[in-house]
Amino acid sequence: MTLFDMIIIESMPKIIIKQNIRKDAWNWWHACNKISYGENWSQRINNKLQNQLVNKTKKQAFNFLIPYLKKLYKKEDFVQKKWELQNILNKHQKEIFARMKKVTGRKIYKKNLLVF
Repeated sequence: MTLFDMIIIESMPKIIIKQNIRKDAWNWWHACNKISYGENWSQRINNKLQNQLVNKTKKQAFNFLIPYLKKLYKKEDFVQKKWELQNILNKHQKEIFARMKKVTGRKIYKKNLLVF
């Protein structure tokens, strides 16, 4: 590998997976109280979750969601899944960014693309 190749690899945008329980909780609450992309997302969850999220304030929903998501993260081993996904994205990010450029017709200008 030449120095030029190393510089290009270093300057290539990166996709970085982040886990943020508060952003995740907001996403659950928001999705269950708005129609987005013509979809009523609250209809895709069980009744117990609907009762805790639909027509609740953000604070009420977060009081339920934060402990619920912590248990879910642990049960589903989200840390491991996050690293597995990160490895897949690292392996294919050159192709992903090439496709994004082709679809948008624009160069990717961000150094890092954060995915939550």
